[in-house]
Amino acid sequence: LWWLVEGTGPLSEQKARDVLRAQSILGPSFLFAAYTGVLLWLSGLFAGWADNVFTVRQLHAALATNQRRARRLGVEEARRRADWWRDNIAGLAGNIGLGVLLGLTPVIFAFFGLPMEVRHVTLSTGQVAAAVFSLGLPSLTSSPFWLAVAGLALIGALNVGVSFGLALRVAMRAVDISTADRARVYRAIRRQLVAHPGEFLWPPRDTLPAAVAGQDAR
Repeated sequence: LWWLVEGTGPLSEQKARDVLRAQSILGPSFLFAAYTGVLLWLSGLFAGWADNVFTVRQLHAALATNQRRARRLGVEEARRRADWWRDNIAGLAGNIGLGVLLGLTPVIFAFFGLPMEVRHVTLSTGQVAAAVFSLGLPSLTSSPFWLAVAGLALIGALNVGVSFGLALRVAMRAVDISTADRARVYRAIRRQLVAHPGEFLWPPRDTLPAAVAGQDAR
């Protein structure tokens, strides 16, 4: 649509080349991607906090039985909308929190003179796609493009790895797992990552327990 309306790509040639250079695996993307992983983890905490508040404050019951809402919407519609909020409050809070963190924290760092940026794999992939669209098909054979593609893979791994690692640490501390047991868990994850790295992206096919599988076969 942009090309049909404007007749050119969404980025100037220089801006497109700057985008590919910024996402390159040879640049500081790994640092920014790890920082973004921390933001992803924080957004998960915010989602859990919102879900807990919704439950502890009994907001579902308050929304479903509020007399004014029930008169205006009807009893069934009021309950249906309360159910919707119960099912989606965590996702909404997490996404809104992540948007605020991605948008505001680099500005706050810049205010203090720190050139911190975000590198979210989805946003970075969109930027690279816009840059390639602006530069044309010949850019697909250029080294800056493939360095950016390698950078995207690293960004995705660090986004997920850092946020998962922090979430796992919080979970283990929450259930008071000993330091020795934590070390065993970390070793098991490292062994699995080396032996079967694909299972961190795609679940194995034989995930059902043997007893369940046997019942299904019968």
